[in-house]
Amino acid sequence: MKCGGCGAGMEPGRVEVHNSPGTIFFKTWSLQDLYWYDKSAKRKSRRRIVESNQARPAYGCKACGLITIDTTNELESRGRKRKPR
Repeated sequence: MKCGGCGAGMEPGRVEVHNSPGTIFFKTWSLQDLYWYDKSAKRKSRRRIVESNQARPAYGCKACGLITIDTTNELESRGRKRKPR
């Protein structure tokens, strides 16, 4: 995949939502999701991109730092994938 910002090649990876260290330290329970809003930032434009404890495939550009999240695939469980034996 080519970067939309600079045209360099992008590296496949994933984005995940994790609890912050403060949540773990104070033993509080929270749900953290990643949302996208249009420029008006109105709630009706809100679209959930990554849910708490989930992940999505993504691509990162080492040249300019742009991250592209693939929302066409299903959500994945977060954490490292185990290699099949």
